[in-house]
Amino acid sequence: MELSSPFSALPVLAGAALGGGGVAAVAIDLFEQIGEQRNRADGRAPEPVLIRNLSYIVGNPRSLKAWMFLIGCALYAALGGATGGLQAAVLSDHNAALAPAGSSTNKAKGALLVVYPIAIGVCGALLVLGVRWVPYTTYPKAGMALHVVMAGCFQMFSIIYCFEAVTLATEMFGADASITVTRKVFAYISAACLGVSFLFGGYIMGKTAQLYQHESKVKTIPSQGQDVNNQSANASDDTTPGVDRQVDLEESGTSNPSGILTAKEVWSIRKWMASLAVVQLSIGIAVSAVTITGAAETNLYNGG
Repeated sequence: MELSSPFSALPVLAGAALGGGGVAAVAIDLFEQIGEQRNRADGRAPEPVLIRNLSYIVGNPRSLKAWMFLIGCALYAALGGATGGLQAAVLSDHNAALAPAGSSTNKAKGALLVVYPIAIGVCGALLVLGVRWVPYTTYPKAGMALHVVMAGCFQMFSIIYCFEAVTLATEMFGADASITVTRKVFAYISAACLGVSFLFGGYIMGKTAQLYQHESKVKTIPSQGQDVNNQSANASDDTTPGVDRQVDLEESGTSNPSGILTAKEVWSIRKWMASLAVVQLSIGIAVSAVTITGAAETNLYNGG
């Protein structure tokens, strides 16, 4: 796609901001996991790691990965809204030119092309800010409910925007144009991923919260074990009761009532989280790609 207008940079920057922010957040989290496993202080062998869903990644709103996603969404709201404004102006000119001949279908709604990108960016930003305002640790039910609502709105607005962009391309360039077909492909991908997310998202979110609780409790075990070790005069210097207890609990065949999971349960949850991450990234990349193709319309904007 040739960018013949200076305004064509807007949709490219908007799509790159949203897609790049999500991918960067997931990548940073993955590298952090790898680093943590390589530098384990408990003497145990490194565990395999997988990418994790954004709901887990933004759990610490002050982390770099959460900031990357937040900045990406904020930039998308601004740049995507501006792109929609240009598309709406081009659509208006297009309809005005066809009006005398009575051939304008006027199915695409210019205002929605502005509203949807802004809504997507705001909902994505609230995924991060919501955790800060209503933290999981203090308000677990309210925090999770807010997060689920914002995630659902983010995905729904993304899918609706994709199909609205298809309608726009159909009206501007025709149903068989390559830009229309390309947008349809990404719209169907995002819709399919949304269906998968609705079917399994709630279950995985529950498991994500369970793993978060598990990891929080496991971190306290070594220090508890060290206290016991210091109080026992007969304890050997080579023993680490906290770590031994952690290993016993994780490798046992049944879950511990304290919230500590078995190793198999942890790995199973991580696989579910990785699957949800792929679905979320697919939706984000699809809407980013559709946004970038907005250059097809902004190329036609003449500033009038």
